[in-house]
Amino acid sequence: MNRRPFIRKVMYLAAVAVLLVPLSMLSMPAHKRDGGESAGGGYLARLRDEQKLSQANLGEIDPTGAALKLATLGMQPIAVYVLQGKAVDARLKEDWTVLRATLDQITKLQPNFVPAWQFQGWNLSYNISAEFDDYQKRYFWVIEGTRFLQQGTKYNETSPRLLKDVGWVLGHKIGRADEHKQFRKLFVADDDYQKHDADMLGLPSSRPVELRDNWLVGRDWHLQAQKVKENGGALGGMSELLFYEHAPRCRISFAEAMEEDGIFEERAQVAWQNALFDWTELGKRETPTYIDRLIRLTDLDVLKPQAVKMKEKLDAMPPGDMRAKIVAEKRGSLTPQERRAFDTAVEARTAEEHQLAGAAAMKLETTHDEVAGRVDAAQRKEAQDLANELKLLEEQIRLTDSARGTVNYAFWLARCEMEGMPNVIDARRLIAKGEAAYQEGDLLGAQQSYEQGFAKWGPAVKQFPIVFKDSAFGDEIMEVINRYKVVLDKQELTLPKDFVLNDVIEWHKNQ
Repeated sequence: MNRRPFIRKVMYLAAVAVLLVPLSMLSMPAHKRDGGESAGGGYLARLRDEQKLSQANLGEIDPTGAALKLATLGMQPIAVYVLQGKAVDARLKEDWTVLRATLDQITKLQPNFVPAWQFQGWNLSYNISAEFDDYQKRYFWVIEGTRFLQQGTKYNETSPRLLKDVGWVLGHKIGRADEHKQFRKLFVADDDYQKHDADMLGLPSSRPVELRDNWLVGRDWHLQAQKVKENGGALGGMSELLFYEHAPRCRISFAEAMEEDGIFEERAQVAWQNALFDWTELGKRETPTYIDRLIRLTDLDVLKPQAVKMKEKLDAMPPGDMRAKIVAEKRGSLTPQERRAFDTAVEARTAEEHQLAGAAAMKLETTHDEVAGRVDAAQRKEAQDLANELKLLEEQIRLTDSARGTVNYAFWLARCEMEGMPNVIDARRLIAKGEAAYQEGDLLGAQQSYEQGFAKWGPAVKQFPIVFKDSAFGDEIMEVINRYKVVLDKQELTLPKDFVLNDVIEWHKNQ
């Protein structure tokens, strides 16, 4: 009897058994401790955990979603494509139950694809809610979108983007919609959602009524997003400055909303003081720029005087006043037409002269390197080092100035400071009183309240011109001034020549 096949089988089985030992050591699955951290497991499990490659590193694992993935037999993209078509069809048919169920299926197949959660959350809160005439139903779907995004945060615990989106919807969709007054009241009274929201953020209990404002709740979610970002979460290409701007802007919007709700007491002052604190803290934060250089918005007032002193020092190096001499030399190379256009006052230039003056300005531009190159040889290296340092400093100023412009930092800083002043809060209260009298047809009462409010605003105009020159803020003030003019006109009166807000009218005359 030939025993070779039998022996070969035994050898194969033995080899398989031997190989199972290292394979089991390599592929043994990890388990999670009570704290949520992975423990145990083989080499591959530990490697996935170290490199943050496993689904468990991203958030919760849904057994139903895992089963769905297996059921698609590797054809997940096709299944998602079919479901997306089904979702579109359900929306067209206004079959909201099927739509919501389909969205759940899509996200179970793509639980860690953040853009899918973002798109569908936006779809529910903004697009689906707009399909209804009843503001209560619109509010329901706004909240459904928020709940959907919150559900996504459980599967994407390392992503700050969904947390940020929750904060955005709670703030802007509820606080800026046409029906925001109704939405804000429904939100405060929505005990079920308030409990759900508190549970999602890990709060011990639902918020007290005075803290249920949509802007304050939205701010809590932005702060949660910041925590995840600071623990290594990726912003996915979003500007870090704009990301960190959201929380302080929520506090500003809360203070504005209090005024709109007719609250002009100490609470309003505290709200603006809190907003000022948050906005100032944003300015102190080190923020990376597109060239990986860190800036702080508050540094501009320090950097600019430094640059002036360094430039003066460079220009004073022997033989001295070289910048003016270089400019004089370059001026000699200008054409007569360029020289004449450059010397003409800006407001008096023709279109052609503007072009010529621009070309002349470019030719007259003198660099720090050119100045350093004319310094006496004994100090030329020192001059060049100074020129290089000055160029870096000016680049820092340019980046900082640009970032401040991106978030309109100077305006909001001044606005928060101004609005928290007692006389400005009084001005707001009196103007609101005048508006109410105007609506009731009480012309004399409206006139008196308007004038008292304008008088309170007067000093603020001189102290904070940047606020009153702002186009959006100016439009608001001009609307009030125009109603005051109507009140005067109906009483056959005219605007006083010494009107306290004449400067505001002049600033916005041609806008």
